[in-house]
Amino acid sequence: MAHDLKALLSLSGGAVSGLHVGEQIEEGLSAGVIDRIKEALGIADRQLSATLGLSSRTMTRLRKSKRKLPLPVGDRLYRLARTFTLALDVLEDADRAREWLHTPQIGLNRRIPLEVLATEAGAREVEDLLRRIDLGVIA
Repeated sequence: MAHDLKALLSLSGGAVSGLHVGEQIEEGLSAGVIDRIKEALGIADRQLSATLGLSSRTMTRLRKSKRKLPLPVGDRLYRLARTFTLALDVLEDADRAREWLHTPQIGLNRRIPLEVLATEAGAREVEDLLRRIDLGVIA
């Protein structure tokens, strides 16, 4: 199972810079990214569609599509992949990272990180909490 940002998003090219990722998201990520993110995060279809801001039906249609993903969907998938890889770096274990993302966190007012990731503002809070954990600050 892929656990790095480049592999999760099926990015081409060498180093992964923000500009490079942005260009590839604008061009459209492959629909297979949905299943890779779903598997990596251990997330149910219903929760993934809610986090992506899609109906279950739309997500199913996109997953089966041979076309590139629309920019907003690719951007939200990037947000999920970015946060998962940060959790993996901080917690140093894929199972622990997945469990952390599914468990209410005191530093998020007892909210579940995956639910908070539905917005960019929420994603920043989750990432800030992970950085504080990495620095050993009480979270």
